[in-house]
Amino acid sequence: MSFFENKKAVVFDFDGVLLESTGIKTWAFGELYKKYGKEVQDRVLEYQASNGGGNRIDKFRYFHTVILGCEISDDEVKSLSNKFRKLIIGKLKLAPITLFSSEVLSLLKKKNFYCTVFLLRQLKS
Repeated sequence: MSFFENKKAVVFDFDGVLLESTGIKTWAFGELYKKYGKEVQDRVLEYQASNGGGNRIDKFRYFHTVILGCEISDDEVKSLSNKFRKLIIGKLKLAPITLFSSEVLSLLKKKNFYCTVFLLRQLKS
């Protein structure tokens, strides 16, 4: 039995699945924390490299409480999230597609699958 048998649709996550965005996001975290010095920035980059796919809100809280040793308010998290989004948005337009995504999408198109992309921010709207 084929994986595609009895299926009609596929839902993809966008970042890291269809688009190589990990490096861009790592860079953006580094940019946001470089004002705290190279040691802090390096720890942020190291954490991001080891925990790439997690939620950015949780990461901001981790960076502040564990790395900086201070609390962060919800308003500060929101502000950092907005700055992060502004840093990555233009760069994502230039990001390459992932290694096998074009082949997978071509195969699904040939088999008349409905394909859609799931974005986490859709949940928060």
